[in-house]
Amino acid sequence: KKADIGVAMGITGTDVSKEAADIVLTDDNFATIVKAIERGRWIYDNIKKYLTYLLRANITEVVVLGGVVLAMGPEFLPLLPAAILYINLATDGLPALALGVAPPDPDIMQRPPRDPRESIFSREVRTLILLGVLIECPIFLWVFFQSFSDMELARTKIFFMFVLIELIIAVNFRSLRYSLLQAPPHKWLLLAIAWELGLVAVLIQFPAVRDAFGISLPAAADVGIIVTLGFGVVVSIEVAKAVLWAKAPGAGRVAA
Repeated sequence: KKADIGVAMGITGTDVSKEAADIVLTDDNFATIVKAIERGRWIYDNIKKYLTYLLRANITEVVVLGGVVLAMGPEFLPLLPAAILYINLATDGLPALALGVAPPDPDIMQRPPRDPRESIFSREVRTLILLGVLIECPIFLWVFFQSFSDMELARTKIFFMFVLIELIIAVNFRSLRYSLLQAPPHKWLLLAIAWELGLVAVLIQFPAVRDAFGISLPAAADVGIIVTLGFGVVVSIEVAKAVLWAKAPGAGRVAA
């Protein structure tokens, strides 16, 4: 009665014990409990990755787009509605789904039990969301105002920055604890990223799509700047994970 979850044997257990239990082991094998705990931790971790990735992206969009519109008016909207829709549905969608089925961390069964009252918005989730927003928003705003005199150029840079950062930062979130190099490989995430890069590369070749998004083909120099800034965000997230888990009990060792 004092246990958080009562377990009864399905084969040898009595009817009374089965009715009182929260879980019934149909095979009477205690190893099944271990597998169930591992799967539960795995699913819970992936929900946190999914939420961290999407909430960070959406909050950043709201702050950047909303801030510019409130300060300067709707005619200076950094992204047109079609571009916003594309980023939210296409660019964010597949990587987020892939993170939902990411492989488990190697130390998932070496961690101490989690408090059942703990919010899913745990310390690492809150910190990584906040850090992502604080790093990305100034970068987006700086890039936008650098090209403010040419709205099409400014929107082009902002659009491709959102696309690139959303795709490469998904690689960061394969694990909220392990570093980029230590996290388990995830082929489905890599396929999702490759698909999205290929899709946007094809779509922007059509003038009608560029007109709908309010963008133009990016210059090579602009692409270089966007890639450099994008990888700067990735490095910042890696440093944050290293600091978060440097002294955390039961955490995987994270290399910066």
